[in-house]
Amino acid sequence: MDHIERIKRTIEFQNPDILPYELLDVPGVYDAYSTIDPDKLKPIQYTDDCDSIRTTYHWTFSQEGRNSAGEKIRRDEWGCLHRVPDDMDVAYEIIEKPLSDPRAFAKYKFPDPCVSDPFFERIVKRLEPYRDRFICAYVDPGPFLIAFNLIGYEELFIRLIDDLQQVVEIIAGIVEFQKGIIDRWKSVGVHMIASIDEFAGNTGLVFSPDLWRENFKEYFQDLFSYIKKNGMYTSLYLDGDVSAIFNDLHDLHLDVIECLQPNATGIDRWASEFAGKICLKASADMMATLPGRDENKVDEEVKRLFQSYASSKGGFIPVVVRWHRPSFPESTVNASVKAIHKYRQKRPH
Repeated sequence: MDHIERIKRTIEFQNPDILPYELLDVPGVYDAYSTIDPDKLKPIQYTDDCDSIRTTYHWTFSQEGRNSAGEKIRRDEWGCLHRVPDDMDVAYEIIEKPLSDPRAFAKYKFPDPCVSDPFFERIVKRLEPYRDRFICAYVDPGPFLIAFNLIGYEELFIRLIDDLQQVVEIIAGIVEFQKGIIDRWKSVGVHMIASIDEFAGNTGLVFSPDLWRENFKEYFQDLFSYIKKNGMYTSLYLDGDVSAIFNDLHDLHLDVIECLQPNATGIDRWASEFAGKICLKASADMMATLPGRDENKVDEEVKRLFQSYASSKGGFIPVVVRWHRPSFPESTVNASVKAIHKYRQKRPH
């Protein structure tokens, strides 16, 4: 069974020969929010047989330079100014937010997706060595993450009270832009498109579930329905504890739900709601497990993920994650690779 068929069978609960796995840090492709040269990325040992790779569109930058401290400064198509700090524990910081003043929205123009065309001309060439693998393309940041960048975290919460309609229009405009990115990913020939978004912390959603349900859910439905209509699989990755909207996730036309922080919501809670119904994609926890140096803990957690999420018919895709800014310790990354290879061979009953 080849890599692509193995992933498809796993997503569709159609009895893959063994459970597949995905690689996040792909040499020649992964650029960590445009902060590293993908050609200089060191391969992770024993991952050359991965079944799925991920590739991501983040932003297109029109201005790049250095500040007085020598740090990289760049402006994206949304008008947000980024600072890439020397501190390797931080990927980037938004230092100018074009919609922090609500009055600015009246003159704001959403970007045209064609601004991304140079990226897609490059990425189609970078993906050529991986055409025998299942390719999962990410749109990251997702709608709310872009809105937070445009407005600011605290200001967005205030805006939800003072001018909810404006926030709704901003999310709608972001989704329309991302449909253009989806069109371009389709032209590249990817198999699945995933959105990464964040509107929850470890204790739950950062605003009322009803507010999301009544005002924003339809835009997420629209986004994933658009992907499905274009003949690709759909996936959503949400940080934090999103259990308050578990029922709603069933309505989003999702083929895969991703949780790289499975302990935030709880491995058992994810399993009880989705295992055997929607394919789950997960890694050892990026916040609680991989940053440590306890290789046994990594092995135990990966084993638990397989036991909780996988079935004899498939339904689970483990992910190898090294990350960057900060990178996880080599010992725990290697332990996760070893554990995935060990447990993927053991078919669940």
